[in-house]
Amino acid sequence: MGLRDFIRAIREYPAALAELRRTQQALERSEQTCAALRDEAGERADHERFLTSQLAAVQTALVGFCPRLSSLEDMKRFYDTVSPSACSQRRMAASFCAG
Repeated sequence: MGLRDFIRAIREYPAALAELRRTQQALERSEQTCAALRDEAGERADHERFLTSQLAAVQTALVGFCPRLSSLEDMKRFYDTVSPSACSQRRMAASFCAG
């Protein structure tokens, strides 16, 4: 390294230092964003596990309490029992309520 290179390095040092600081700040922001996203992903995974366990419990309960609809007559009887309340709420699709 010659004298000219040394003088140029001294002159360029403030700009290089400022660029280094900007880069470090950008890196810190990126790391914070990454940590926040990692936390959010962990929370979503926990919530998904919770919902999966709830779903399994509901499915188990349905299997235990649901009538066995093994024939067309059983299905019609079940539909006739459920459909009046479903249709009276007017939340079901017209095709569900139509005979």
